[in-house]
Amino acid sequence: MVKRLLIASLFIFSGLYESVAQEMSIRFEQLTTEDGLSQSTVNDILQDTRGFLWFATEDGLNRYDGYEFKIYRNDPYDNFSVSSNQISSILEDKEGNIWVGTKGGGLNKFDREQDRFLRFLHNESDPNSLSDNFITELFQDNIGVILVGTQKGLNILNPRSNTFSIYREVDDHKNLSTANITALFKDSREFIWVGTANDGLFSFDRKTFAIQHYLNDSGQVESISDNWIVSIYEDKKGTLWVGTQSGGLNKFDYLDNSFTAFRVTPGNRSSISNNWVYSMFEDSRGTFWVGTLNGLNILNRDTGDFTNFMELNYPINLSNNTITSLFEDRSGVFWVGTQNGALNKFIRSSSESFTVYQNDPSNANSLSNNNIWAIYEDSDLNVWIGTQGGGLNKLNSKTREFQNFVHNPEDPKSLSNDFINAIHEDSFGGIWVGTIDGLNLFDDQTGLFVHFKSDPNDLNTLSGNIITTLFEDTKGILWIGT
Repeated sequence: MVKRLLIASLFIFSGLYESVAQEMSIRFEQLTTEDGLSQSTVNDILQDTRGFLWFATEDGLNRYDGYEFKIYRNDPYDNFSVSSNQISSILEDKEGNIWVGTKGGGLNKFDREQDRFLRFLHNESDPNSLSDNFITELFQDNIGVILVGTQKGLNILNPRSNTFSIYREVDDHKNLSTANITALFKDSREFIWVGTANDGLFSFDRKTFAIQHYLNDSGQVESISDNWIVSIYEDKKGTLWVGTQSGGLNKFDYLDNSFTAFRVTPGNRSSISNNWVYSMFEDSRGTFWVGTLNGLNILNRDTGDFTNFMELNYPINLSNNTITSLFEDRSGVFWVGTQNGALNKFIRSSSESFTVYQNDPSNANSLSNNNIWAIYEDSDLNVWIGTQGGGLNKLNSKTREFQNFVHNPEDPKSLSNDFINAIHEDSFGGIWVGTIDGLNLFDDQTGLFVHFKSDPNDLNTLSGNIITTLFEDTKGILWIGT
């Protein structure tokens, strides 16, 4: 299971809307090669069903468990290693298999049990092999078929038999079978969208099998703004968005098959920051993010205005302005992949949306430490905060002031350790605190702690003193993870 990622200060959230995006201040944390990331260009991000985060880089496939990275690289002497170090795309299929596309090394299927890869490569003498070894996109539809985009056409993979067939064009769509496929997407209407490099945009109606081809027409303002498609995305309202290489961002209207383009407008600070749109993502709070060749943007879809977060002109520490990938994991952490600029972890703050609590050395009633590990709200609506090195904090629901509890070596009834991993209130109102040196039961009336520790000579004591998690079941039994 992926570890909860840490926030340097404590934020109490009270709602975020697109209308206040203009007032947001953004802070990022970076994961770099010094933290174990194999390389600083992140082409794709995936969180699998087991909770692992996967990052595609230009020097290996990275798996992150919240603690550390495991790197998969090509070994020329091992045919079961990943086929290339340049990873372009990652997909988890409906069976839980991880597929890895590479730039020149074909397609790989990861065997979790054996911790190795099965390779699929182009073979000139085999018409049922991949059409090309440069994989650009991976996508699986509802019936389990995997579409594999390459620089030389679209492939259809049956994941059960591991066999390929190449899309064969019909009617006047003769360029799709050999086109450089740049984007694949299925919308909520069961349309499959295929973006290409300079051959425009295609849509397939899965119900009628009709194919539509969209090309830029300089004489038609409502045509797609560019024939080089980079990214395709559908927001939660069902609106389709298409990012291009030089024509900006396009919004598609299903009713009349038309596009509205959002481009850079010189002198307008509310326009998109760059016309090369790499990535789009709507997060769990409804904020719509747009990553470009030069800057990260938030689009207000009601007004059409963009908030641009530039590396030099806005007070954020985004590692690079070329935004290649955007992703929000299941814990709500927002990840931003960049080109040669490391991996960024997004931490939100806004004067209108958050109250910020942090340590103030001159204020004894402030938070004791900014390294937060555990947060718990008790039945009286008090919030308990466990820190790494600063002990336990109680935020009084009425006064909004902190009471701090720390370990005192001269007081056997103080907190057993200042590094806290878990907090839980039991059905009787007792507050249990798990530390790296034993379990504590807090008496709110006296402000004292009772300690429970492991004794190797007593089988009825804890099995270990490093407490990692606490849980009470429906029968009132407290379960303790060590």
